[in-house]
Amino acid sequence: MIPPLRVVRRTAKPEIIAVAAPIPRLAHFIGHLIKGDPVIPVRSTLALPLLACLAAVGCTPSWSGPTPTPSPIATATSSAAGESGLDAYGGTIAIQCPAGPKAHFYTQKIGNRWWLCDPAGNAFFLRGVYDVTWTDSATLTDKVKRKYAAGINRDWQANWGLQSVRRLELWGFNTLSEYSSEYAWPGMRANWNTSDGTMPDKMPFLYYENPSLYSLTNAGNYAKAPVKDILNGVKSNIYTGYRSHIIDAFDPNFGLGLGGSLQHDWANGVAMGLHNDYFLGFDMDESDDTMGIRAGPDFETVDDVYSGQLDAGHAMPQTAWLVLVTNPMQEANHSLHVNYSNKTVFSKLAMSAYFSKEYGGKIAALNAAWGSNYTTFGTTDRGGTAAIQLGTYADFGAGHGLLDEDGSCPSRLRFHGCWVGTDSINLTGETAAMQADMSGFFSYWLDQYFGAQKTQYNLYAPGYLLTQEIGGWGAPPRREVLTEAAKYVDIFTLESVPPYLCSNCTDAQARINFTAQYGGDKPWVNWQGFIAQADSYMSAYPGGSGTAAFTTQQARGAGYQNMVNTFLNAADANGTYHIVGIEWWGMYDMITQKTNWGLLTPNDNTYDGREAIIAKGTDRWGHPTGGEKANYGDFVDSVQSANYGIYSQLIADYHSSRQTSSH
Repeated sequence: MIPPLRVVRRTAKPEIIAVAAPIPRLAHFIGHLIKGDPVIPVRSTLALPLLACLAAVGCTPSWSGPTPTPSPIATATSSAAGESGLDAYGGTIAIQCPAGPKAHFYTQKIGNRWWLCDPAGNAFFLRGVYDVTWTDSATLTDKVKRKYAAGINRDWQANWGLQSVRRLELWGFNTLSEYSSEYAWPGMRANWNTSDGTMPDKMPFLYYENPSLYSLTNAGNYAKAPVKDILNGVKSNIYTGYRSHIIDAFDPNFGLGLGGSLQHDWANGVAMGLHNDYFLGFDMDESDDTMGIRAGPDFETVDDVYSGQLDAGHAMPQTAWLVLVTNPMQEANHSLHVNYSNKTVFSKLAMSAYFSKEYGGKIAALNAAWGSNYTTFGTTDRGGTAAIQLGTYADFGAGHGLLDEDGSCPSRLRFHGCWVGTDSINLTGETAAMQADMSGFFSYWLDQYFGAQKTQYNLYAPGYLLTQEIGGWGAPPRREVLTEAAKYVDIFTLESVPPYLCSNCTDAQARINFTAQYGGDKPWVNWQGFIAQADSYMSAYPGGSGTAAFTTQQARGAGYQNMVNTFLNAADANGTYHIVGIEWWGMYDMITQKTNWGLLTPNDNTYDGREAIIAKGTDRWGHPTGGEKANYGDFVDSVQSANYGIYSQLIADYHSSRQTSSH
């Protein structure tokens, strides 16, 4: 069964159009629109709103300008809500990081707790919201366009961006998480009456580069050719599970595409533009397009969105197993409408070379370990491996070489069983040596996947934090993922460890310990979202299966408070507190998914018991509210209270630990 909700949710993080149009190509893109040509794939979540701004008279959004020196503000300031003791970035002036002020955000362990540190040198606990944008539906877009048409800026998008930042500050958030609109970014020039034309209220933010998805079509033409999807070459009768993407990480075009993007696309403006000291860092890749690094099999997965119960069956297949059974040659990917001039699947050839080296070039040694019957590490096709690149290869599923393997063991002797098991997750039925070899190659593949990206970030965006979404459904990823990711990323982003919510989980501590054991002494951020469908704009839709954990917004708010408490108090077996932030999915309920994800309804009303109601009124800024079909409950006041309490608890813990260590 295709996993409900979770897969739909994350793949539907709104992107207006699917792939890439870097800033230098916008004029070309606009020309096509004017001529009525079919729409070119566009990469940014805000490409069309940005084009609308470009078309407006006098609208000049950009990120051009010198890289500034951050201002290490150490004096107490207040957010729009009155949360005191914060610096300009939202860090607490009550705790200074020993490394002091720096140009950009960084991480540091202070005592037994990991922290983010802002450019002013103060401790910073990330409180972010994903998808701060209006692009989910025409209903939402039309609502905010009319609501913010009048304001201090002549562009409604800019007025909406300022209002969004002010709302988030009011609710105790301090970060624009991934998939948020450029109009809310601190360096976006959009006709503001400020010294540099940028928004008067500024908030730190994160950015997705998403190289796996965009490399599949060579978005932006930054590489020489598209990169192949391993799953595209796996037969549907061999692997019958859920499919998204697994990139051919050994294809050199993977790194080339990312490097080109970092030099020429939106990321260049983020890293090199105005107020880039507010840029927290890059989320390296979207977990929906990297399914091999999502939920592992060591712990049961959880429905932590609707029912809050264990929900088995969402662990992802082992990537090396899929490489073993994929075709070493791909001529096209019809679902993506791409053709390949070089037909080689580089990961399959890398596997052949890897095992040849491991077994000293002796195929008999591998056969003895696996119980297999290959005659070569290569292929028995008459054209050899050259036939793969040329597209004349014909021995997949028929030849007797390792490269010819399709999961049916075509080289097996008559009346003998297949050494490749049918369990793509746990690899049951395969010899212990074969399982160990699959693990070894998976680590090798992960080194290539993470390493290729890290190289490009070091070249074109050095000095910024790198994070990566791993795991899912309340379960950590495979141990190989944790170990290899730790070599390349600064922060893990998990969903979430420990899991919340899960009323029948008895192994929360074991999940924390597992992540720390294999991921090492690293900080991580938990992302989470859960719903109260019955008391929301989305009440006409079921929201999930089983019994809902929350049926009212008030109960959902209490759940948020419990989640914060759970994460703040989560320590591993050695007493280390790894969690440095929480990201909430998301800003608005999503009509496209018919789900109550939001802090706001699609009518742009806050779930606070005052705005999201039938009666019409105005908010504290004078904007219209109300007009809902029913009176919905109060979620956000509890969110605000929980967020405000985070620094209070952490500051108290900090002083307590210092007193303990001094005795």
